Amino acid sequence: MWSPFHLWPRLSRAFITCCGSCTAQNWKIHQLDVNNAFLHGHLDEEIFMAPPEGYQVAEGSTSRQWNQEFTLQLLRYGFQQSCHDHCLFTKGSQSDFVTLLVYVDDVLVVSPSLNLIIAIKQHLDELFTIKDLGVARYFLGLQIARSAAGLSLTQSKYIHDILTDTGLLDAKSVTTPLPQGVKLCTESGSFLPDPELYRRLIGRLLYLGFTHPDISYGVQQLGFLFGHRRSISGFCICLGSALVSWKSKKQATISRSSAEAEYRSLAATVCELQWVSYILPSLGVSLPLPIPLFCDNKAALHIMANPVFHERTKHLDIDCHLVRNQYRAGFVLPSFVQSKEQLADLFTKNLSGPLFATLLSKMDLFSLFPSPSCVGVMELLLRFYSYKLQCSWKTMLTHCHLSIQRMIQPTIWTQNRKLHFSGY
Repeated sequence: MWSPFHLWPRLSRAFITCCGSCTAQNWKIHQLDVNNAFLHGHLDEEIFMAPPEGYQVAEGSTSRQWNQEFTLQLLRYGFQQSCHDHCLFTKGSQSDFVTLLVYVDDVLVVSPSLNLIIAIKQHLDELFTIKDLGVARYFLGLQIARSAAGLSLTQSKYIHDILTDTGLLDAKSVTTPLPQGVKLCTESGSFLPDPELYRRLIGRLLYLGFTHPDISYGVQQLGFLFGHRRSISGFCICLGSALVSWKSKKQATISRSSAEAEYRSLAATVCELQWVSYILPSLGVSLPLPIPLFCDNKAALHIMANPVFHERTKHLDIDCHLVRNQYRAGFVLPSFVQSKEQLADLFTKNLSGPLFATLLSKMDLFSLFPSPSCVGVMELLLRFYSYKLQCSWKTMLTHCHLSIQRMIQPTIWTQNRKLHFSGY
């Protein structure tokens, strides 16, 4: 039975967007946990403690029943469920505004009023019995630190666990996640004795990427098949100066030109922008339009702004022209940016150490400690994979964190970039 709990990648973006909004407005963030959540749902079928012989046991529905019961009680209390994110609930406005972000039985409560937060906790405790965790400090593996300068998210404990499990606590450090010019292929090396170890480590690094956007491209490269000719799309979306959404992903089709690949990447960025624009008003943030959209390919920008028939673009999917439609509607304002100033390069290519550090600083990603023990993505995987490359990474295993600054302007700007893999 399907239950509208967050897929973790989407939750991470909703969570970070929520943190950015409440930090910009200096709201309070509290956390609670519902005790024995699955026992509160009302099942629609008869349950056998010992199924009869030959009976095929179906998947349980307790998760869905709990979600329906919790949602029903919140709606009765006056909350509204977001139609763009079914795990986001809002109530009131301005000083009486309160937001709930739900993941199974873990709940974040955000509001400018501490009294409202206390009232919500008391109401939920009367209904379900909750564990009040106070000010949010550790939510689903993400460490939250609040100060007068803003709010910081980190996974330092998770990083330490990875280093301990792989025996790389004392490994040497370098400045970039992947060496420039490296080409990975499947022809060299030997088969893995236990591929499960490699897959498990890739999964852990993917999870780490939810507060470490800087490792997205490196993990993406090491987690998929090599030798394909499909392009890689990358984008980042900022709320003021705070990074709230990003992606590095292989495109689904082979592009016939770099302009086409860039145009497809623009379409993916606009889709994500639409979702963010739906969520922000629910969090009390007004969104001025048009949203600046930066791209470093002039041909893609011309295709976007000029709806003319051309031999090289006639085969593009209709969904790609979402970019053109949103430009006409005044939702986005495309602008050209030089490649050396393109923040989204971090998600599409191997960069030099100085440029990598520059882009990190512009994204408010920095180290909490001056001299951490750290290694790189590829060094973590070398013992499980066949590529013999001399590289490691400094910034990935520093205790980098995503910093969401206070008093930022409630605007969005984007950076968009595509890399055609076969050209490097």
